[in-house]
Amino acid sequence: MPAQAFATKDSHVMVVLTSLDQWKRFCLALDRPAWATDANLSRAAYRVENYAAMEKMIEEITVTRTTKEWAEIFDRFEIAAGPVNTVEQMFCDPQVNFMDVVQTVAHPLTGPITLLRQPWNLSATPGGIRRPPPRLGEHTIEILQQHGLLPEQIEALIAEKIVFALPV
Repeated sequence: MPAQAFATKDSHVMVVLTSLDQWKRFCLALDRPAWATDANLSRAAYRVENYAAMEKMIEEITVTRTTKEWAEIFDRFEIAAGPVNTVEQMFCDPQVNFMDVVQTVAHPLTGPITLLRQPWNLSATPGGIRRPPPRLGEHTIEILQQHGLLPEQIEALIAEKIVFALPV
């Protein structure tokens, strides 16, 4: 504790602490140096056991500034933190753009659409977006065939409305 989003003056900021050193820096960032040396507050177990009270204490402070202000403060104190973005904000986030995870792909019905690929790059299995999101039932027959169902079994499932498949 904390490892959660806190309300700010205009939105929310996500904070994740995993060590006593990070807790101490967090206390300084909040301008609460006494918390860093308090016998109870310095123990993670105490903070977890008193989660609701801790959340309230911290949020009484975080609501006094904007998310942008807290992000800058936490960055100075080397606290793992960042804004909780809306979908629109996420597509403009500098880190998202740096990681090049936003991709535009052609969709056969709607034209170009913007999607997110996975945020990691692996050398042997780089991943990525291979095709646009399917329409409802677009791959039903293909998937059932891959699982060994015979055409007559698939037709029966469709007829009984157990599965939906687009006409081939």
